[in-house]
Amino acid sequence: YEWSPSFIHRGFHLHTLHSNEWVHGFLMEKPKIAFELVRWLARNGQNVMDLNLLRDDLSDISRRLKAPFKLAQDLGINVGVSVGAALQQQNSFKLIPLSSAVTGLKSQKLLKKNLKELMAAVDFDFLTMEAGTSEFTSVNYEKALDWIESARSTLDKKNKKLMIKVHVSTNQNDDFYGNFNFLPQYSHPEVGILPHTVMFYGLWDKQVPMYGNQDFSSMREFTLEQKNIRPTWYYPETSYWILMDMDVPLFLTDYLVARADDMKRLSEHEVEGHFNFTTGHEVGYWLMDWNVAL
Repeated sequence: YEWSPSFIHRGFHLHTLHSNEWVHGFLMEKPKIAFELVRWLARNGQNVMDLNLLRDDLSDISRRLKAPFKLAQDLGINVGVSVGAALQQQNSFKLIPLSSAVTGLKSQKLLKKNLKELMAAVDFDFLTMEAGTSEFTSVNYEKALDWIESARSTLDKKNKKLMIKVHVSTNQNDDFYGNFNFLPQYSHPEVGILPHTVMFYGLWDKQVPMYGNQDFSSMREFTLEQKNIRPTWYYPETSYWILMDMDVPLFLTDYLVARADDMKRLSEHEVEGHFNFTTGHEVGYWLMDWNVAL
């Protein structure tokens, strides 16, 4: 398993915020659902799958993920787990306790220790990590860069790769480093990035009233700049659970228009990684996901 510019990453990030069938399949006691999802991804030509881990006992996580992850890998799907360095948001699995993240005391040591334990418990191909304490709150910039490098070097010893989520939140700026979300640009070139956009807006849309943005031009420029430096997988949403499609997952074709336009334009710029954010297959989301895969 190598990371090369010619390898086209098509896959799904399985977000696990609210109760959905994927959560039950992978993190609870309904393994049949997990196996069916893996086969669904393979059938639709996907080669990457990433699961957002929740805070739980590592032995339980290991027991529940072992068989479906092995099936995925046997079917040619690279599997990842998504965690936080010190993420407090959405009950996500984290490597550093909040107290240590804030004070900086033993934070790198704890990150390495807990990451090694996670690798021993779960056989994954890559790790996706959040650098801040939430997608809206940063930590000390240099400390975050230390965490990223510690994670990269620890994973590298086991031939596993690191991806960092890049959010579109605003008002996190440093005089020297700039936007906290774009901090991975100062990291080792083996560190990959997941530039993330939200709702049914695309990278080239002229008006994007989301999280204090006028548009996503800064994310677009960052993506096109970094694609020649490090692994870059565009990471858009097709399920926006917060606002309008949580209780009634409408088949909003605006999503498909934005995804198709971004895919076409990014391919013209030789950005081949496309990694879909989804919250599950409940009721109608599967139809949106199937169309994106198609």
